[in-house]
Amino acid sequence: MRGEPGETRETREKRGVMLRTDSYDRWGGDAGPEGGVPWRKIIVGLAIAAGAGLLAVIIFIIVALQGLPSLDDLQDYQPPVTSRVHAGDGALVAEFAREQRVFVPIEAIPDNVKNAFIATEDARFFEHSGIDYAGLARAIVSNVYSRKSAYSFSPVARNKLIRYAGA
Repeated sequence: MRGEPGETRETREKRGVMLRTDSYDRWGGDAGPEGGVPWRKIIVGLAIAAGAGLLAVIIFIIVALQGLPSLDDLQDYQPPVTSRVHAGDGALVAEFAREQRVFVPIEAIPDNVKNAFIATEDARFFEHSGIDYAGLARAIVSNVYSRKSAYSFSPVARNKLIRYAGA
């Protein structure tokens, strides 16, 4: 279909033979200067963008996970407690500790205090399974558009992480 030797361009155009200079795209459209949708460029561009996005997520996860304690360390975590020195008769002589902590069993804490703590920390605590996806999406959108951190970790979770990491 290419044309015979010595055949002119006009003769090939009359026969309907495609010329190399024609701007026909094999993906089913005219991508030349006359107009049309360049499907191949769009698909390649989307593939590159998706690959770059996936790479960015992988890099973010790798960077975010560095320096975090292992699961075994978290499961065996023993918070610092106060050492108490008692006299022979049982009287308290002294207490030694970096932090003044007193262990209180959860059963000894009144329900009103538990509910107040949860309400301050996460008002929708009983409505989700542990991760508030709507709140997470709201925080991401708000932080992106405001260009400053309007939302962050919950205060208690952040303080636990800081104390555990020793920062």
